[in-house]
Amino acid sequence: MLGRERPVVVAVCGSPGAGKTTVAIASARRLGLPLLTRDELKTGLGLSSASVTQGGDVQLDSDLSHTLLDALITCGARVLAVHVVADEAVIRDRLRARAVSGAAVD
Repeated sequence: MLGRERPVVVAVCGSPGAGKTTVAIASARRLGLPLLTRDELKTGLGLSSASVTQGGDVQLDSDLSHTLLDALITCGARVLAVHVVADEAVIRDRLRARAVSGAAVD
């Protein structure tokens, strides 16, 4: 009997300007996984509303995120949540630069 390899999903979350897209691109390349970004979908998956608790657990603040995560786990996917953080000054500078260039800041 041939076994199927379990799918791998790396969910990258964090505040706007923290570097999620940069981390996601590098992770996808390194792991040899396809990349699906919120920026490309325009509607998002609700993952950017995640936060990290004092205990280090990822807390999803969106019903869509919970539904998606539940579906992935139910189908046997291996899910790795990566929470990207950056210094507030770095985020402020990145968002300001985006606004000046006319790019989305969310």
